[in-house]
Amino acid sequence: MRNSKDIVMKSPKRTLGIILLVIVGIFTYTTFNRPVEKGARNRHHGGATQHGEAVLRSHHKHHRHEDADYEIKPPWEEEEEEDSSNSTMEYTTIHPTTGPEIDRDGCKPRHNIAFIKVHRSGSSTVQNIFLRYAYDHDLVVGLPRMPESPWVGCRSVIKDSDVMELAPGVKWNIFAHHSTYNKTNFDRFMHPGTEFVGILRKPINRLRSVFYALRLEQYFPGLEGKENDTGLMKYLRDPAHWDKVFSHPATCFEHDACVQDCMAKDLGLPPGELDGQAIDTFIHKIGKDFTLLLILEHINWSLVLLKRRMCWQMEDILYWVADEDDMTNYEEKEHFTEKMVAKYKRSSRIDYHLYEHFNASLWRQISLEGRDFYEEVWEFERILKIVNERCQEDDGKFKIVGGTDYSKEIYITWSLCTKLKFNRLTWDENLRGMQKIHYGNVEEKKDFGDRWADIKEH
Repeated sequence: MRNSKDIVMKSPKRTLGIILLVIVGIFTYTTFNRPVEKGARNRHHGGATQHGEAVLRSHHKHHRHEDADYEIKPPWEEEEEEDSSNSTMEYTTIHPTTGPEIDRDGCKPRHNIAFIKVHRSGSSTVQNIFLRYAYDHDLVVGLPRMPESPWVGCRSVIKDSDVMELAPGVKWNIFAHHSTYNKTNFDRFMHPGTEFVGILRKPINRLRSVFYALRLEQYFPGLEGKENDTGLMKYLRDPAHWDKVFSHPATCFEHDACVQDCMAKDLGLPPGELDGQAIDTFIHKIGKDFTLLLILEHINWSLVLLKRRMCWQMEDILYWVADEDDMTNYEEKEHFTEKMVAKYKRSSRIDYHLYEHFNASLWRQISLEGRDFYEEVWEFERILKIVNERCQEDDGKFKIVGGTDYSKEIYITWSLCTKLKFNRLTWDENLRGMQKIHYGNVEEKKDFGDRWADIKEH
């Protein structure tokens, strides 16, 4: 009987195989067990975990019992679903979205950006980010002619009479109000090369939010719910029936109250019945026009990717995490069955296809960013937690968050905390006054500049 040494020595192929296995083993160990780079220590502090976002959530309502939706699980780690009968992906081709090539060393901040607000998808939180960025960098913002309007224009049309009047030749740098996406509008009012950014949310979660925020039962005759059987639950048992009786007054803001393919409509979905090819064409166009579609369920990962795409600083993507209110009690008694979700997928199949496509696109782009991207997300969550805790204390003192490989020093001042808490109306009033000073009748708003001088940081 031959010993193992004879076998190895007399079998060159087997010897070569063993050598290759050893090399692969060494490479794998050194790659995934290397020390963390300088400045990247303790990235997990602040409540973040490797596959989960921090407990911090945006102030967008109705998240108290949706923690599972916020667990970060990239597509390559998710288990394959056995039942694909309800998939919305079978009739179309996925167009890969990898994002632009960016030279990190020569990266210049992007100042011309249109953010398309998608209803009930965390867009107000992200709107604050863009308006704050515009304010801090003295950029021109597209504002509605009517001071209190959340919309600019009517549906997908923006006329000169719909917007705040500025000096001749002045174009917008930032747009972050509601308007149905129509690139022709933005080409008129914004600079060439403007970047487009949007946000999406899991459709069933968006439906829950809009149902209670706008009390949608009033637009469904006979859908009034009871204490133990809400209108939303009744709707989800038979969406096909209730969609036929949905009655909402035709206004410029009809997308506010919407139940079917609402995110796609905000992004400019053509009216009428669309076949698979038309849906595919629509989504391909969105992927071509937009630099990035953020995903609310993965908001921190999305924002760090936005930071990189726009060449911004960590401070630029901070947001305020407000205390949750008492409007989330209904979630304790609502449990959507798989059958309900499957029915709603059929009812709102374009939204589901849109969400699945760009959620996969987000993770494809992240996978190309390298190992340090994950460390940057952990660092962002650490800083976000520190800033929010400090701003909640509101004692007039300021704190400095030290710089790292991913962030410059951040001064947590009263000014920063105040701006993080601004809502749209406050921002609109502020920006409108400043733009009047620079591009309108100076005397009309001169006192406004004095009023806000202590907020503006130079």
